[in-house]
Amino acid sequence: MNKNRVFLVWGLMVIAAGVLITNLVRLQVVKHQYYSEIASRQHEEEYRISAERGKIIDADGNILSYTKDDYSIYIYNRLTSDSTKMLRAATYLSRISGEKRSTVIAKLKKISQRTLLYSKISREKFQNLKDSLSDGIEILPNYSRVYPFEKISSHVLGFVDGEMKGVNGVEFEYDQFLKGKEGFVYRYKNGLGKTVTIDDKVSYAPERGNDVVLTLKKSYQQILEEELSNGVTKYEAKSGSAIIMDPQTGAILALANFPDYHPSRILKDEEENRRNRVLTDPIEPGSTIKGIVLASLLQEELVKLTEAIDTENGTFSFKGVKITDTKGHKFLKVPEILQESSNIAMVKLSTRIDDEKFFTYLRDFGFGNPTSVDLPGESAGLLKKPGEFRGVSKAFISQGYEISVTPIQMAAAFSALINGGILYKPYIVKEVRDDRGNLIKNNAPEKIRQPIDPEISEEVKHLLMNVVEKGTGMHARLNNMQVGGKTGTAQKIIKGKYTSKEYYASFAGFFPVNDPKIMIYIVLDAPQVGRYGSQTAAPVFRETAKRIIDLDPAIAPQKKEGAIESIIGNNKIAEMTENSYDETDYEYSNIEENQPEVNQPLKEPLVIKQGIMPDLTNLSVKNVFGILSRLGIKFKIEGNGRVVAQSIPPGTVLTRNTFCKVECKRVKRDEVNR
Repeated sequence: MNKNRVFLVWGLMVIAAGVLITNLVRLQVVKHQYYSEIASRQHEEEYRISAERGKIIDADGNILSYTKDDYSIYIYNRLTSDSTKMLRAATYLSRISGEKRSTVIAKLKKISQRTLLYSKISREKFQNLKDSLSDGIEILPNYSRVYPFEKISSHVLGFVDGEMKGVNGVEFEYDQFLKGKEGFVYRYKNGLGKTVTIDDKVSYAPERGNDVVLTLKKSYQQILEEELSNGVTKYEAKSGSAIIMDPQTGAILALANFPDYHPSRILKDEEENRRNRVLTDPIEPGSTIKGIVLASLLQEELVKLTEAIDTENGTFSFKGVKITDTKGHKFLKVPEILQESSNIAMVKLSTRIDDEKFFTYLRDFGFGNPTSVDLPGESAGLLKKPGEFRGVSKAFISQGYEISVTPIQMAAAFSALINGGILYKPYIVKEVRDDRGNLIKNNAPEKIRQPIDPEISEEVKHLLMNVVEKGTGMHARLNNMQVGGKTGTAQKIIKGKYTSKEYYASFAGFFPVNDPKIMIYIVLDAPQVGRYGSQTAAPVFRETAKRIIDLDPAIAPQKKEGAIESIIGNNKIAEMTENSYDETDYEYSNIEENQPEVNQPLKEPLVIKQGIMPDLTNLSVKNVFGILSRLGIKFKIEGNGRVVAQSIPPGTVLTRNTFCKVECKRVKRDEVNR
């Protein structure tokens, strides 16, 4: 009997051992992977930490876009298993969130595993409560993008999406520099879910993004946006676009479109308003292109400034197409062609250049290709190739039709027209720096090509001044500053046909004429009041320029001494444009001005050495102006006619601070020896 009991006990023990061994095999071999993963989830955890995005800063140090270090609150289910902890946590969380405690408790009771309860909690709210928060609550950074000046510069800055990725503007174009590198944490937890240790071998901290410094000046930007908005409203236009550029470098100082949008509230603004029309919307430029066409003809020596063109009293038939001018004139000298914006004269002049060269000059001024500005979404515009020209194509293009350009292309081309003939690549970002201020990337002025010589640029620059002083651009005039520019008005194409009801009105202007530092291009889409560029876009330019000069007087130290007396550039125009030619004048229209008498002895040609003051005696005002401008010194010219005295003797070594006073007066022809 006792033996049976022993065998029974042993049998039960063997069976139990077999069951145990079987379960151990099942747990450790068959289901090893399954239970290992459960254990890992309970005692190990990994997650990523967002990096702080870099700032976008204007040229004067104003922060236009930065990252606010908000936080997200995660809840673990161990918190809800302790009613005391849960009630305590609910009290604090209700203060942070603004919700009732009962609402918070209801949310906590639904928690399973690790759950995001609140996001975008400000540092200020969290800072006051973090020491009192209960176990089972985890706080992690959850950054927000802030645009402190709201809509200002919106089309330049762009915006970010919910994952802090750049979507438009600089935020998109320089995302790789701004976004930084996210961090990674691998931690081990105890049975209560508390962190025991962090694996430093695989964990790493996030790296803050780099700061992007713009060429844009917030002060200029605000002025441009306000005046563009005023212009669109006043002249009842559909929209407006504008750009301010440094013509000597291609740096963009301001860029605006209206209507605009708020980068922090993109869902509340029309998607249409987010389009950067300065880059994306090509238009037919109208007469603003005439200065560029004329410069090309001057460069090819196909026209002379002293020449006069028969403008047919305002009506002309060209290859079956009727060409008209706003005002009827018989003859116009070349300077007066721009001044009066004569279509007929430009059509006639365009026939002098062959198709290939005409195309080449337009292409060299940047038309038909993107400028490659460091902003997204740029259009190439449209420039027909010579093989696509119709019989009237050059005639139409010379008036600003059959060609489409973006505002940024026109701004770059016009800058080349007045800066000595150099086409620069436009750019909006000056440099990129890390959070310690170390330079990561630097954008310097980049010369693309030189379509015209400096001498041609100098001539056209002063012709454009005459447009403002005496011609179609008079609404752009300033009382205390000499301004140059060109108006433009082009009929819009609606449903495939030109309409006389809607126009693109534009104005391209610059100042000061002696040394252009600011170039502004304004475009209004379909203004209903005034309609034309001279009546709408030119006044917007004027108001913008006035405010910029008042804000930054150093930008233009040489000013008119009142509303009548002007700087010496006006003398040059006066020499070239005295009185309109009549038919008698036309007989001699191809004779160069200032040519010596036949019996007059000639001096040796004047040789200009950089850094050395030349002998200016008996030179004309316009020649002196060009020479001293190219030498890069400060100067003042008094009087009219020819040089009779100069304050800096010939042969003197020049410095950056050299100032030369030149005295001129009218002299008799027999006194001229140069």
